[in-house]
Amino acid sequence: MGPGWFPLCREAGEDIDHLFWECAVARHVWSSLFSWFSLEGSSILDIDSFVIWAMRIPASKQVTNLWRVGAMSVFWSLWNLRNQVVFKEAPISAVRSKLLSWRRLVSV
Repeated sequence: MGPGWFPLCREAGEDIDHLFWECAVARHVWSSLFSWFSLEGSSILDIDSFVIWAMRIPASKQVTNLWRVGAMSVFWSLWNLRNQVVFKEAPISAVRSKLLSWRRLVSV
């Protein structure tokens, strides 16, 4: 892995949009959350468009609050997993296993 490569997917340079949105690992987790809420998120290209999109979800206050908790959980989980790989040198296979477990939980 070269310097600046993103540690979760090793696809591209590390930046905020890649960490939370463009990374294949992140897209996989977001896809599960969108599916769980029966939402379409294909028009979202980056964090800025995500925030705009998320503010316009046509749903009850209860569903909107649940969505926000889910979204914050995704952001926190991705950040936490990235830090485990970078700072604690956790093997990528262990991190991906945690993500798959999270995805299965969301898909229930």
